[in-house]
Amino acid sequence: MDLPLRDLATPRFFLRILGAIYAIAFVSFGVQAMALVGSHGILPAAEFLRAVRAGAGSSAIYELPTLLWLNSSDAAITALWIAGALLSVVAAAGWYYMFYSRAVANLSSIEDQAINRRRLRLRRAGGFIMFLLAIALFAGFHSVDSATSAQAFVLVWLSVFILLLVIVLLAMVDLRLTWHLRNNRRRAAAESQGSRKS
Repeated sequence: MDLPLRDLATPRFFLRILGAIYAIAFVSFGVQAMALVGSHGILPAAEFLRAVRAGAGSSAIYELPTLLWLNSSDAAITALWIAGALLSVVAAAGWYYMFYSRAVANLSSIEDQAINRRRLRLRRAGGFIMFLLAIALFAGFHSVDSATSAQAFVLVWLSVFILLLVIVLLAMVDLRLTWHLRNNRRRAAAESQGSRKS
């Protein structure tokens, strides 16, 4: 018998503890980040990445994978540690999804269970994408400068528009599920009224 994750206390506890550990690590890094790898730090990230690129050439990204290749400004470093800390707090709080709709849970009594699970997954994905969109918007307004890094600027704003499109598509699928549910309920109500009259 397969038990859902919500019924298993040990994995939930482990994920929460792991999230708390990561949150502590990200906040600890955030407190020291500017002094260590900031533009005026002990080893500025921008200079270090330039040296890695000079030594490794085109394979530098594979040798040292980091999001700071897109932008290694102080604002980008700050955005990365804050995003990591927030995601860690989400895990520590037990929110394994970013968006929860009590309405979906309420629909489980009148909606087919498979469709209800699909709707719940859609809403969770939509919430997670909204969180990613917030990060991308922050990066677009505060971290990426079109004058210094045109490629990163285009990449960030292209990702913003793609995330917006995905949110709209998920919402349209959810709306279509609601429309089908409403039609099925109306059809069932009409059939029950027809059977009562006869």
